[in-house]
Amino acid sequence: MAVLCWLIRDDWLPFLHLLLVFILPVAAVLAVGPILTGSLIGGTLLWTFAYLHRARQRVQTMQTPPLQAGEEALPESGTRPATASR
Repeated sequence: MAVLCWLIRDDWLPFLHLLLVFILPVAAVLAVGPILTGSLIGGTLLWTFAYLHRARQRVQTMQTPPLQAGEEALPESGTRPATASR
């Protein structure tokens, strides 16, 4: 749990770059650093949009009232079916 909390914080990326400096040669760090940073940012964006999509679906299902016996579901567009006027 402590590792997860540390990863969530926003100041762990410099430590990752420092670790790369000790592991890889300088030329490799200069090549891999921007790619790693860009992929982490892109992954975070993808995760954010996926979470937003799931949250919207959850809210939509909570807002949809349950169907009564014999009642049909509304079409996908959200409009009610046409009825004959009196």
